[in-house]
Amino acid sequence: MILCDDANTNIYYHNHEALGRMIANLVKVIGEDELIRLTGGSNASIKFIQQLE
Repeated sequence: MILCDDANTNIYYHNHEALGRMIANLVKVIGEDELIRLTGGSNASIKFIQQLE
């Protein structure tokens, strides 16, 4: 679903360690170049959001 052109995905994380694990898992699933494409620029369709306690 996150690869669909019309999809916008918010990924929530608790701390930087968790963020690193999530990024590593996404790289395994969709590849580094695709992750960079989907998270970069003003039209990013994947956004990482830190949960505040």
